[in-house]
Amino acid sequence: MKTTKTPEAGQVTVAMARGLEVLLAFAADDEWLGNAELAARTGLPKPTVTRATNTLVETGFLEPDPASQRFRLGPSALVLAGRVTNFASLRVTLRPILQGVVKDTGASVGAVHADRGELTYFEYCRSDGPIAISLGTGSRVAMLHSAAASAMLSVAAPLERERLLADASVHGPDEMAALVAQAARGAAEMAEFGHCRSFGLWHPHVNSIAVPYRVPVTGMLTAITAAGPIYAMTPEHLVSVVAPRLQAAVADLQRRFGL
Repeated sequence: MKTTKTPEAGQVTVAMARGLEVLLAFAADDEWLGNAELAARTGLPKPTVTRATNTLVETGFLEPDPASQRFRLGPSALVLAGRVTNFASLRVTLRPILQGVVKDTGASVGAVHADRGELTYFEYCRSDGPIAISLGTGSRVAMLHSAAASAMLSVAAPLERERLLADASVHGPDEMAALVAQAARGAAEMAEFGHCRSFGLWHPHVNSIAVPYRVPVTGMLTAITAAGPIYAMTPEHLVSVVAPRLQAAVADLQRRFGL
């Protein structure tokens, strides 16, 4: 039985799409499947399946059994599945924690990760205040001058920091140089305060702070950030009220998921 529609050339990378079809053919109760079975399940020609399984074996997504000429999901596929499961579990756990911070502080609170030179919110809880920042889950924001980027850069490993800065270089050498200076300030703030700050820098009418959090197992570097309009989220309020709640939120995540 065919599992998906055969992709058309020009719309997607056909070889990759067919490789994914082969991986999707493995059901939960399957362990070993041969090329003939995979061809029947996907509707792909057997020579195409053979090329796909050869590639998937070489990249670790399938593990072969030479005696039976069959395959099962390999370590790369299992690592990827584990990362997806871990990330989904993180979001489910994270949302009520963020909602608690919003309720206690009045700030809008979110969790971000770096993506192609910007920050993407993978969870966001908006304040119930009369004026809230117009962001949501999936929103993308600039790294430059953001407390979240400072927090992430402050704890990033050297190669990780280089990659983050290189990704941001698409916005120009001036922005990359500014981010290098921002990373140094962020490291100093983390050492002194345990959080990073952006008071009117990312946006003239917005104050924010952030703390870093590295997801166990996957190692993904994230930041938990809180923000609000300058008239409501004063530096004093963010430092004395919000910062301890963000730090407690990260400590809670570390207890649940490990360091």
